[in-house]
Amino acid sequence: TTLALYEADTDQLEARRAEIDREQTALSDLAAVVNKLIDDGNEQIDQGNTVAAEMQSNEEAQPFWDAGASLHAQAEQKQSELATRKDALDQQVTEHNKEIDAQEQVNQDLGALSETINQQVRAYNKCLE
Repeated sequence: TTLALYEADTDQLEARRAEIDREQTALSDLAAVVNKLIDDGNEQIDQGNTVAAEMQSNEEAQPFWDAGASLHAQAEQKQSELATRKDALDQQVTEHNKEIDAQEQVNQDLGALSETINQQVRAYNKCLE
């Protein structure tokens, strides 16, 4: 029974670790999206600046600037989502680490119990001799 509980706890810890790993991957992907949006926005703004300088016309450059601003706004929105999800993940990692610590304590307790049982069995066997 204790072994079954131990195995169930171990399975839960492994499942939690896999969930954390998946979320870390998703957050890395989201961070890449944020960086791409920022880079693309910067390119649009740079293009607008080039058009404004070459044509001496802010009117011609405005669509590029607007596109750049829109991409930056999308990046900010994604960055906010990223921060929220990262905070949630940090909490999950903290909880997971506490669960690991608790499991390690159970392992130590089981080890001590096993040693006690072994000593009792050895003592019993000596009595039988």
